Amino acid sequence: VTIREGDEDNHLDALFSGVKKSVVYSGALGEKQAPERLAKLFIRLIESDEEVHAFIFSQGITFDHLKARYTHERLHYYPLVREEQLFELINRSTIQVIPQDIDTSDGAFPSKLPNILAADTKLFCITNKGSELNSLLSNYSRSLLCYSWDNADEKLLQFLNSDTRSLSDNDRAILKKFSLSSLVDSIIEVSFEGSGWSEAAAKNPQRV
Repeated sequence: VTIREGDEDNHLDALFSGVKKSVVYSGALGEKQAPERLAKLFIRLIESDEEVHAFIFSQGITFDHLKARYTHERLHYYPLVREEQLFELINRSTIQVIPQDIDTSDGAFPSKLPNILAADTKLFCITNKGSELNSLLSNYSRSLLCYSWDNADEKLLQFLNSDTRSLSDNDRAILKKFSLSSLVDSIIEVSFEGSGWSEAAAKNPQRV
C-alpha cells in the first residue's frame, strides 16, 4: 500500500499527453485477470469513443503476448511504473479497471485498492457477486461493479461518460476504512491478536 495524498509529481506527462479520457489497468496479468478478455474489452471500448485511450501497465510473457496480438493506435502498453509513481498514475486515470475472471475472485482483494480510493478515481470492477470486493464497493458511488464480461464495454463506456457524484456519507465511511491511520490500526490489532495480547490481559497479568 502506497498512499501519497497530494502528490504533485509529473513523471508521466508524456504518456498521457493529449489524452482526454483514460481507462487504465495496472498490475499482474495472470489467469485471474482474464488478460485476453481485458484486451478485447479495451479495444471494443476505444472503438466506441474516439476520445478514449486505454492503457495496460504490466510485464511478462502474457503482457508481451497481448502487446503483439491486440493492437490499436489508442491502446497503449507500458511497463509497470515505479512505486513512487503509482499514485500519480491513478490520479491521471479517468477510470481504473480491476478485472477478475468470473468464479476466480472469491477472497481476491487488490492491494492497490486503497490507493485508488485515496485518489478519488472512478473504479470499474468485473467480479463475483459474493466476492469481498463486491461487499465493500457495492454502495460506493465512484465504482461500477459488473458481474459478467458480456456487454462490459457498454457499461464501462456509460460509466466513463457519467458525471462524478458528490461523496455520500456512505462513501466517506468506506474511504475512512482505507485511511492511513485506519490501516495502521488494523495492522497493530492483527499483530497484537497474533501475539495473544489484549487490553484486559495487560491490566490483569497472570502471575506464575
